[in-house]
Amino acid sequence: MVNAAEKSIRGVTFKNDPGCHRTQAEVTKRIGKIFVEYEGRQAAFDRNEHAEGGNVEHLVTRLGKAL
Repeated sequence: MVNAAEKSIRGVTFKNDPGCHRTQAEVTKRIGKIFVEYEGRQAAFDRNEHAEGGNVEHLVTRLGKAL
């Protein structure tokens, strides 16, 4: 995610932008979009891995048997 964010904001500048307000707003928008995409993928991964019969359940069951 960090690499995607860095790539998306590299070189972002606006002429006549004292205080970099427009630039900062654009950077925030781009990083926010990447974060939302990342969180969506993470939520899908968690739903799959933590679902009944998923990998987490299998690992916990194996751990319980090992103890």
